[in-house]
Amino acid sequence: MNTEKNTVLSDQTSVFRVNCVDCLDRTNVVQAAIAKTILEIMLKKVGLLDIDAGGLNDNARVIFQTMWADNGDAISRQYAGTDAMKVR
Repeated sequence: MNTEKNTVLSDQTSVFRVNCVDCLDRTNVVQAAIAKTILEIMLKKVGLLDIDAGGLNDNARVIFQTMWADNGDAISRQYAGTDAMKVR
């Protein structure tokens, strides 16, 4: 959404359903990969990421990975009562 012009930049047309029968960590890894790709697409679309840059810079990547690991821990605590097993 471009709030200055009050226009929609893109519409969401689908939802990813990701799960692994026996491993929250594998589910989280796949969801993180999808989320990182979508984040890069969104940042490019609004002009905050250079199209030729090839992805997030090191600082942004660390922030994303830390936030996603914290999210994985929170979900794992809800389902399994412990933090995620995957090492950060």
